[in-house]
Formats: sequence, structure tokens, C-alpha cells
Amino acid sequence: GIEALPGSPEPLPKSTKGIQKHKMAALDTPTYESTKAVAAELDKAEALEFDAGRPYQLLVAEAEARARFEEEQMRCRDGNRVRELISVRQNDDHLRVVAPPSIMNVGLRGELRMRIAAQNADEVVYAVGRDGRLPASLDGWRRSDAGRDGAKEALLTIPKGGRYLIACFAKKGLAQSATTAAYVQHEDPLYLYTERHAHGLRRFNDNDGEYACERCGATVEGAGYCCVQGSAFALCRSCALPSSEDQRRLAVDFSTGYLEEANATKDRSAAVDVGGRRLWLSEPVRFAGNGSQILDEKLMAVAARALRSHPGLFIRCEAHSTGCGLECDGSAPCANAKCRKLFGARGGAVGFSRSRAEAMATFLGERAEGVGLAGSRPPMDTKNGRRVEFHLSAVSKLDDDVPVLPDLPP
Repeated sequence: GIEALPGSPEPLPKSTKGIQKHKMAALDTPTYESTKAVAAELDKAEALEFDAGRPYQLLVAEAEARARFEEEQMRCRDGNRVRELISVRQNDDHLRVVAPPSIMNVGLRGELRMRIAAQNADEVVYAVGRDGRLPASLDGWRRSDAGRDGAKEALLTIPKGGRYLIACFAKKGLAQSATTAAYVQHEDPLYLYTERHAHGLRRFNDNDGEYACERCGATVEGAGYCCVQGSAFALCRSCALPSSEDQRRLAVDFSTGYLEEANATKDRSAAVDVGGRRLWLSEPVRFAGNGSQILDEKLMAVAARALRSHPGLFIRCEAHSTGCGLECDGSAPCANAKCRKLFGARGGAVGFSRSRAEAMATFLGERAEGVGLAGSRPPMDTKNGRRVEFHLSAVSKLDDDVPVLPDLPP
């Protein structure tokens, strides 16, 4: 059930668990009227044994429209336009008995390792097309029934070069979910927010002139970031997006549990990567001991500023740990000695990770949700078991309020 695109690196090992809570609403816009007309014609032609290829074209049109409107919403910084985009979404998914899958990037920075997952489904059906070109028929789509604990998933690696459309739906028996779709691509983050500059920074384009990097003094031309308000503040690419080896090193004063500033040149930052569906921070979020107290609130403040500047974004804060997976909730003694020792008094590994995730979501505000995943999803780099991840989407927590019919009997 795990596949990779042709020419891509080897697929990831199968992960073990996923949580999908959101429901994607349908799109109802002037450009979408043509597909609605096709749907009406299909209803009339059903008794006449119409061409079976026509409903598939409707599926493709739906996937492309969903991905296009979601991408515009996530990239937009204009609150009025975001409200307009959200207003055209109609809550028709309450007619579905199967929740649609989620699409998430679980790779490290610079990677696109996409996880498609659905809860309480028999399988996920998905397709990937470069530059929006999906297979000519449903026969070209892939299916996966891999997974455990009620989740079905597929993992795939997206190669560099090009813009890819991922479309998927979940099935349970004869029932089928609405389509979930997203455009993904390898690109430098679209916007950057730093502690040292009051305004956001946008990625350079071909029409920008030369700037001097505020940090290193090098000439910034073609690759880097400049102020969205047009000031002279700019950063070259290497200073704006440091590698993991160049990330700021922090010293912790263990007598107080708070961070000690090692030098005066530190600059906390948050990068909005819509193509990769992630928010990347300049350093890991650190907590006091085994608790949920955030040590570096200045770092989270920069992340909150990035979220406030993009009204079309919603953030899922995930906290991961070592120890048990989601099957351990701390309600009974755990057979895992390490998990029992570390997290026994904190609701197990799930309660431990959930408390950290909820602390971050509370800091970021109403467009953030916290999800504790314990040790259910091993890290992609095999070493950072305790970590947090920030996943971007155009779906709000409020979509959970849409009523969902109970599952059909088998």
C-alpha cells in the first residue's frame, strides 16, 4: 500500500497511526458552475447508460477546483479575499457517511513525503499528477489498505521539479467520501517572519532589484527575502533559511529552567511553506523538563505573528514522543517500562504529547489545534522522537461542527 512516484527516492517505511478530524467542504463558485451542470446532466442520462468516462471527469474537476481554491486561500494575506473564498464553500459533506482523507507532509525541511490517511475506512484511493494532470481514468488511481488502529494510509515521496496535484478519497464498503485534493511542490517558503523586523518578508521575484543582506551584508539578488512593505530590510537565502547545522544553539539555565541568551545576534524566525504545507521554525520548540511549559515564548510569538498575517491558514500542532503509540492512553498500567517511567503520571505517552500540543495551540490562538500522537509516528530522521510539527491547511476546526451521519451497517 506504500508507493512512490516514478523517479523519486525510495518510499518511506510504513507509519503506524494517524488522526484526521477535518471535513473539507465543497466548492460552489462561478467557475465551478460547469461541473454542476455536468452533474445535472449525468442524473438525467443515468437511465440511458451514458459514457462511463463522464463522471470520472467530474471527479477530476472537483479535485482540481478544491486544490486550487485551497491553495489560493493558504497563500492569501488579504482578509477580505480569504472571507470570500471561505464563503463559497458549502457544507454538503454532512451527506457523506465516510470522512474524507487528510493530506500531510511528514518529511523533514526540504522534503515532500506525503501521507494520505483516513479514519474508519476500508481503503484510501489516490492519484498524483504533475502540473495537475491526473490519470485518464480511475483505473490509473492507486489503492491502499495499509495501516492500523482504524486508519488506512498511503505514503509517497514527491520528487523535485514541477507542481503536483494529489487527489484522494476514502471508501468503506460501498460508501465513498468527498474528494480531498492539494497542490504541493518543492519551493522556498513563500513568506518569512523574523524577530528583528516588524513586517513580514516575502520571497524575491524576478522584478526585485538588489538588496544588502541585513545579517551578513552580502548582495541579495534573485534568491532571498525582502520586506512586504517595501523597506530596505532583506535577507539572503542562506541567512533566511539556515540549515539544521547552522540553527541557533541555545543554553538552558537549569536552575530556573529558562533559556539564557548566548549572544546578541540571534534572530528567531518562522517560514510559511504553502507548497510543503508546513510552518518551519528556526529552531525546535523547547519545554521545561517533562512538562508542557514552553521555554522560548519569543519563538512562539513569531509563529503567532505569521499565523495572524495569513487569515486563510489553519495550523495543526502535533507533538510526538518516544514510548507507546496511540493505543496507550494512561488509563491502565502500561506494559512498556520506559513509557511507564517517563509518562506514567501524565496520562501515558498520549497525555504527555497532548499536553504539549495543546499548550502550543493555545499560544497560537483560535486557528490552531493541538494533537498528541505519542510514539505512533516514528521520526523521518530516526533520531528526533520527541518533536513538534506544525502542519498548514485551509481547513478549520469549526468544520468538525458539521453533522456527520453514522456509518452505514455492513
